[in-house]
Amino acid sequence: MDPNQNLPHAYQKYLDAAPPEQIGTLRPVMLESVAEGDTGVLVRLMAAEVHAMTTRDVPFGEIRVEHLE
Repeated sequence: MDPNQNLPHAYQKYLDAAPPEQIGTLRPVMLESVAEGDTGVLVRLMAAEVHAMTTRDVPFGEIRVEHLE
């Protein structure tokens, strides 16, 4: 069974392309978004780390990525 099968397509696609060390940060936030059902995911990429959060500013099932340096 695929552990990502219940995720929206955009979330699964993002996880498939993400570096393995980021999945532990990203996947729980994506699952939270699915549980809430009305929030998308905001990913903030910084030089040495990644932050992710649910937000109503991003439509459900979508991901917005911000690159912060």
